[in-house]
Amino acid sequence: MRPEVLRGAELLDRVVPGWVNKVDVVKLDLESCSTCILGQVFGDFFIGWVSLFPPQLGKPIWQVGYSPTYYGFNLERYIVGDPCAYRKEMRQSPENYEGLRRDWVEAIVERCKLLPA
Repeated sequence: MRPEVLRGAELLDRVVPGWVNKVDVVKLDLESCSTCILGQVFGDFFIGWVSLFPPQLGKPIWQVGYSPTYYGFNLERYIVGDPCAYRKEMRQSPENYEGLRRDWVEAIVERCKLLPA
């Protein structure tokens, strides 16, 4: 499992206990803002990111904390100051997203094993 996903899962463990119960791995699509990890936990990728890292006055949201890629929530590199835009030439291939998805599924399965029966 890549370290970014481990960081993201540990962050969600601390901030949103039981988050794994909100994620449907069958529907998990990390290229979708509504069915990615944050989309399923918070209802939308952007709402999730703002919930985890509230903006500070005068600072673009991506400068408040680390980027979503640092926590394995995304592979795309966003333009600083405009979280809704990304550079098409930097967009990762679907194969990379599938690898990231597999890592998230692994993190979820590991956490489900720890839940009381």
